[in-house]
Order: sequence, then C-alpha cells, then structure tokens
Amino acid sequence: MALPFTVSGEETRVFFGEDGQIKIKSEQVKREKIAAGFLSKTEKLHLIQRITVQNLRKTAVSIDVSDRLPVSQNSKIEVTNVSLLPAPAKKETNGLLSWTLSLAPQEKKEITLEYTIEYPKDARITGL
Repeated sequence: MALPFTVSGEETRVFFGEDGQIKIKSEQVKREKIAAGFLSKTEKLHLIQRITVQNLRKTAVSIDVSDRLPVSQNSKIEVTNVSLLPAPAKKETNGLLSWTLSLAPQEKKEITLEYTIEYPKDARITGL
C-alpha cells in the first residue's frame, strides 16, 4: 500500500487493517413470522438484530458503526414499527444508519434494530 503525499503538519488518515482489540458482533436475536388474521391479505415478519461493540484496549476509543435497514422498492411491501436503540447519529433515505460510539477501556455497548416487514400473502420476500 502506498502512503498518500501530505504537506508537513497536514492531517491524513491511513487504514492499517483490522484492530484485534475492538470486537464487533452482529446477531439476529429474533425472526418471527406473525400469523395473519383469517381475512387478512398480508403477512408480517418481525426481526430484531443486535450489534455488540467491545473495546478491549486499555485506552478509550471512538468508533463509527454503520448498518442498514431494509428499504422497500415495492409499494405493497412496508417496513413498519422501526425501533433503533440508541438512536443513530445519521439515518439516510436509502436505509443507511450510522452511530458514533465512545467506549471507555474494556467497555461494551449494544445497538438494537427492531422492525416489522408487512407484505402480501402471495409475495416472496428475499434478502432478509
């Protein structure tokens, strides 16, 4: 990897690879199909995802975490009941979410994404 040219005193960022002292785990906590009513024309899928970030260093760190909520391209499919804890620092229309977390030495923090996908009974949903 070539380092970028910089003027003396100028700040630059360089990526040196994975930091083994910062642990990030993403897991699906719940995936539950909610039974539709007898006359209902839609089905629902309730999902909960947890991201755990842990600082194993002896010094504090600040870390940016990004994830994405599904965004429907079909008017018959809706993403509802969205709960994001903690609230993201940034939420874009394409579903991209961003958090900036400050972690003390040995501290662990969690981000929880919870949402429901509502879709027609005859539809086939992929990518979840």
